[in-house]
Amino acid sequence: MQLDKLYHFLIGFAVGAFIGAQQPGFGLGALAGTLLGWGKEKFDKLHPDKHTYDGWDAYATALGATIGEVTASVVLRFVKL
Repeated sequence: MQLDKLYHFLIGFAVGAFIGAQQPGFGLGALAGTLLGWGKEKFDKLHPDKHTYDGWDAYATALGATIGEVTASVVLRFVKL
């Protein structure tokens, strides 16, 4: 795995887990991470002089957000804070 994809995955995971912990079971963390990844790559595509567009980065961010939200939901189900 490329380091860049790992970073996208981890940012997505953090966003998904954070939002998923706030609003568990609604899919908002996965949605937010997907929109974040898509928006970042759209920004990169519009600024090719300083950024490199790679559509797979958006997928890595979305995947991380989805897994982050699921992880947060599972943890919250078994751990009462």
